[in-house]
Amino acid sequence: MADIRNVSSEDILNGRFLELWVDGEERANVVAVTATSTLNTTKVPVAGTFSNIVFTTSAEGSGEFTIYKLIDDDLDDKINKAIKDGQPFEFDLTGQITNNSNKKEYRVLIEQCVITSFKPIDASIDGTDPLKNVYSFEYE
Repeated sequence: MADIRNVSSEDILNGRFLELWVDGEERANVVAVTATSTLNTTKVPVAGTFSNIVFTTSAEGSGEFTIYKLIDDDLDDKINKAIKDGQPFEFDLTGQITNNSNKKEYRVLIEQCVITSFKPIDASIDGTDPLKNVYSFEYE
């Protein structure tokens, strides 16, 4: 582990924006994202021992991403329409990160994501940026 007092720009991971893709078309640059993949299991005790058998029952993913709204973008309208119609709004997230110290690139791709909620507007006088929008999503 590196000593924090000796950290230089070579130790920093530099990344580009992740890209949000809908129906094969790039629709937005994602400025912040978190995603968590979870493996769900069930433990069954083994009689006469102090151990368990662990069965995997399912896997799931969830997260949140933030984009800047564009004046002429209809992405929010399409998402809102899908939610009102009771239909999933599906998209893919893709991007890359470069480690400057060893010049290796790491790519991320999360496919078949579905929007679970978003706020069509979130603005206030206390500093909330009205040009940003946060979306919650799930993926398999």
